[in-house]
Amino acid sequence: MFTKTMKRFLFILLFSLTSFAQALDSTPEMERIIKQVMQTDGEINKELHDKFWREINTSSKENSDKYTKSMKLILIPAQEYQKELWKSALISYQNNTVVKTQRLMELDQQMSELFRKSLTYPPDSNEFKREAIAFEKGSARSKESAKKLLQAAANHKAFAELNGVEFYPDEDSINEILAKLQASFNRISKLMDRHWIEN
Repeated sequence: MFTKTMKRFLFILLFSLTSFAQALDSTPEMERIIKQVMQTDGEINKELHDKFWREINTSSKENSDKYTKSMKLILIPAQEYQKELWKSALISYQNNTVVKTQRLMELDQQMSELFRKSLTYPPDSNEFKREAIAFEKGSARSKESAKKLLQAAANHKAFAELNGVEFYPDEDSINEILAKLQASFNRISKLMDRHWIEN
């Protein structure tokens, strides 16, 4: 059963992913749509999809192409990082010791460079430097939270982090979170595809 605490905990995780959209100079409407699609009980439909792409297409073709390339460059690996983290939590829980998947370790090394490549600002601009610094600070906090989550899973103890939300990462709850993450990421992948495809 997906409890209110689990829903709040997962909302915070997904909300942190939407910060990438802010760094990529999204319009307020684009950020709103991304958040709506990614939330745990989110939705994706043709109307939202078309509205999102109208926002992108209001800029020049060169800018819209650059933006969508940047979004895919960072958002998909960020989604994959979340999934690999929770897969690692499940394995850690089952083995009573901290275990990271190979892919999680690779993403740990790659995220900073991918984020910098995704920024649409010139590398020598103040905006680029500001976003890069903010990412590094956020990344350090995220890595510390990930470490605590994996330790809690391995030790079968509660994990209190992210604005004081306490969460007990047992096998059932981790599997539910993985399922919710997968559904959310399927929706955002559909949103990122310029061409709408009915299910």
